[in-house]
Amino acid sequence: MSETLYITAQGDRCHARPDCSGITGAHKAAVTLGYEVFEPEEVTLAEAQQRGKGASCPTCSGSA
Repeated sequence: MSETLYITAQGDRCHARPDCSGITGAHKAAVTLGYEVFEPEEVTLAEAQQRGKGASCPTCSGSA
């Protein structure tokens, strides 16, 4: 069974939760600056690593 993680298009880390403040804070800042944001994508650890997003988020890494 593969672990489910969450990644974003522009981020370089994987997250344990789609509501991690590392994601939501960046989304709020991007919206404020007028950038388009996308929902986090659900992936496996292997997929995240293939996309260069294998580093764990320091905020939610306790459960990643």
